[in-house]
Amino acid sequence: MLHYSYFIYSSALAALLAIVIFLRRDLFKDAIPSFVFGAVLGPVVEILYGSDYWHPPSIWHVDGVRIEDVLFGIAILGLALVLYPFIFRKILSPIASGRERHLKTFGTLAAIALCLVIFTKVLQINSVYATAITFTAIWLLICSRRKDLLLPGFTSGLLFVCLAFIIYGVFLNIFISEKDLQAIWLIHNSRLGITILGKVPVSELVWFFGVGCLLSIFELFVNNRTYIDKKLPKSK
Repeated sequence: MLHYSYFIYSSALAALLAIVIFLRRDLFKDAIPSFVFGAVLGPVVEILYGSDYWHPPSIWHVDGVRIEDVLFGIAILGLALVLYPFIFRKILSPIASGRERHLKTFGTLAAIALCLVIFTKVLQINSVYATAITFTAIWLLICSRRKDLLLPGFTSGLLFVCLAFIIYGVFLNIFISEKDLQAIWLIHNSRLGITILGKVPVSELVWFFGVGCLLSIFELFVNNRTYIDKKLPKSK
């Protein structure tokens, strides 16, 4: 089971994304950039986490790029964009940003990269916690300019935490042994590797919250978009 664990985990998230998109096909076009970014960023950020956080197994990889990282990246970025509007029946307004959206995009990505370098290399903070701190801080900074994105971002962060609770609570407690966790998580049984409800890592909950907060509102911020209530079909 350990050999297939990361693939099953990533596939479960990807399957959830597929279900949401199937039920809300109108969100597919808006989510396409997230799929592309996720497929690229998934393998890239795993280089960071592999240094001090975990060494997940893989069923197939090419030159160090694991298929699981690609699936996970697509699933996380996709779900971050569509989960909130799916649950609360929202749509995204038309893109209202011009060329400045490119400046916002690369400026935000540069800020994320700089913060991660400072936190991990200078302050020696574990990469998964550094990511959570960075993403939460930049989300709050964006919300200081776009207060309408505060509640959606916070709610998305909580939704991601609930999702992590369910996945880890079931999968790790039933299918993964303590020995397997020790082999995968480099911080397991350390002061940074606290678990709750059995084997649910607090580090994952913190990571999911920060990622959910920022990635859920990133596209709305850079393209100057807002959430709009989705009109219900008129009854005959």
